[in-house]
Amino acid sequence: MIPISIKVSLDFVTSLGAKFIAWDDEMYDTDTNTHSHVANTTLCEDLGQVEYILTDQTGTLTENKMIFKKCCINGKFYGNEVGDAINDVELLNAIATYDPEIIRFVTIMAICNTVIPLKSNSGAIIYKAQSQDEEALVNATACLHMVLINKNGNFLEVTLNGSIIQYELLDTLVFPSYRKRMSVVVKDCQNGKILLLS
Repeated sequence: MIPISIKVSLDFVTSLGAKFIAWDDEMYDTDTNTHSHVANTTLCEDLGQVEYILTDQTGTLTENKMIFKKCCINGKFYGNEVGDAINDVELLNAIATYDPEIIRFVTIMAICNTVIPLKSNSGAIIYKAQSQDEEALVNATACLHMVLINKNGNFLEVTLNGSIIQYELLDTLVFPSYRKRMSVVVKDCQNGKILLLS
């Protein structure tokens, strides 16, 4: 049994430790303009027990910047000399002229994922994804004028150069480690064709 006076003292010390974390100027995030926030005072006790931090290569403790550098479509490479496919003039021209191979490629990038588009108060579309890879690919297609604008139940909508294209999502085959790809089965609402996209 712990006497009440000691329990109160311990609670006070852990609360004060949490305040010191919140007041620490080195734990300030300039990108979001926020200070650290301790939601649970047991965090302070747990921090004292950490001896080693192990991580894999997914960027859990680092900042990953996903950039769409290059792609190969039908044996042809796109991505300019600085490794930026989004600003590759030849790729942008192919999308503007509705090259069927290029349109198929960016369509697959835009809809073969688990990304959820959300509209902010300002009307901008924000993507929520299970992985940074999927979010980066959908953001890249948005820069290439193929924008995922809505995913509601089994229906999804993309815009290509301003025109809306609707698909019915029939099935999703998730990305397993043995298969190393994700696939979706969709029905094109314009022509009724059923497509398997991987």
